[in-house]
Amino acid sequence: MTSHYKTDQGKTAIFMPLTFEKRGGRKLLIAPSQGGEQDDNPKIDPTMVKALVRAHLWQNYLKQKKYATLRELCEAHGITQKYAQMLMRLNFLSPFIKAAILQGTQPKGLKLSELMREMPLLWEAQEKLFGFKKQSSDCSK
Repeated sequence: MTSHYKTDQGKTAIFMPLTFEKRGGRKLLIAPSQGGEQDDNPKIDPTMVKALVRAHLWQNYLKQKKYATLRELCEAHGITQKYAQMLMRLNFLSPFIKAAILQGTQPKGLKLSELMREMPLLWEAQEKLFGFKKQSSDCSK
């Protein structure tokens, strides 16, 4: 996308197509990427990847009875139960969102703190809430 410059009375104005998106209760100003809808340079967020891995690992620990309770797991890892509960919500994220985070193609401006809040259980609703363009395919086929 090209930007247009206009000079009027010694002032310069820059015109650029921008969009506003609502994510997690706040509005973000989104500039178009150079390659169209998808960003050509994926940026893997190590904090988000680490959080996804921990959530999955902790869920497996509990399933496999390595720790009898969440409290036991928290004591072993030196974390609060509240933090563990918030992080383990990531296990309920849409597979599309998880894959995008692991590949670094998540929407710009998406924060781990947004993902750790209460979220809808429906994958389509999650993808819409967090600013993903593609919706989940119909699982009933």
